[in-house]
Amino acid sequence: MLSILKKELKKISIKKGYELYHGRIGKMIVPGAIDDYNTQFIMPYYGRTIESAPPLYTSGGRFNRAGMSYLYLATDLETSFEEVHLQVGQECSVGKAGDEYLARVFCM
Repeated sequence: MLSILKKELKKISIKKGYELYHGRIGKMIVPGAIDDYNTQFIMPYYGRTIESAPPLYTSGGRFNRAGMSYLYLATDLETSFEEVHLQVGQECSVGKAGDEYLARVFCM
C-alpha cells in the first residue's frame, strides 16, 4: 500500500506560480519591550510556525488522530477558514504556500 502511495505522489506536478492556503487557529504572543516598558506583542503565526500545530495541541479530525499533526492545504482562502472550523471570536492565521514550498513538501 505504501509503495503504491509513494508512486502516486511522485506523479504530482506543481505548476510555477501555483499557491495553496493553510489556516491555523490562534496567534503567537511574543515578549518584548517598548523603551523601558515590558510588554507582549500579538503576531499571527508565520513561516514554519504556521505549517502545522504541535502534536500536543491537535485534536482528532476526519483524517487524523488526536496528537497527530497534519498539514491541510486549500486552494482558496475561504476553504482554509472552513478547514480549521473557525468559531465566532476565534483568531486565525493564514499562510500562503507557493510552488517552491509545495515542491519541497511533496517531493521529500
